[in-house]
Amino acid sequence: YPLLPLDIIHANSNFEAAVHSAVTWCLDQSPAPALLSSYASVAATVSALGEARAAELTEALFGAIARQLAAQGVHRIIVAGGETSGAVMNALGIDAIRIGQEIASGVPCVHTLRPPYLSLALKSGNFGSDNFFLDAIEKLA
Repeated sequence: YPLLPLDIIHANSNFEAAVHSAVTWCLDQSPAPALLSSYASVAATVSALGEARAAELTEALFGAIARQLAAQGVHRIIVAGGETSGAVMNALGIDAIRIGQEIASGVPCVHTLRPPYLSLALKSGNFGSDNFFLDAIEKLA
């Protein structure tokens, strides 16, 4: 699947442009799943901004991207990282979900009960196998 490594340091200087670029890229990949990752820039971001600001910015960035993707009609979102998952849920204003099919032990599909109507996989760092994302894509389809 196509992967876009996000430059969190760039997002610090031009947040809206970084969000727009990521959302546009994701929509351009449709109908294939599009994967966004901040993993490659974590060390550089922490070094440049400090741990707290790097985490805050990463969570805000993924939350804003998810909100704009949902507004553009994306209905399935997979989020890895417990704090990032919480940030995405908050950014989307999700306050009620239905638990669905299990993707991996401790990680179910969840479906929102109110708009935006989404199916999500919310994975903390220690859950799931090496094939988690493939399994999540299949089970959210």
